[in-house]
Amino acid sequence: MIALNLGTAEILDRMRVAYPTNRPSAKTIALVMSIVPYVFYPAMPFVDYLFDKHVEGIAADMQAQMSAAR
Repeated sequence: MIALNLGTAEILDRMRVAYPTNRPSAKTIALVMSIVPYVFYPAMPFVDYLFDKHVEGIAADMQAQMSAAR
């Protein structure tokens, strides 16, 4: 799970070169997700939700730019 989230964040960061966005990198939340289960396990679903929404927002911004470039 940790590798999946960090990989997703890395792919989005690489795509930001072609399709820049004002949103911050998802790597920070992905790193927090790797620490939370060891510190306070019940918070994991909430952090996972935040990561998912953040990634969806970045993807939506990039998709809008891709559509505008056509």
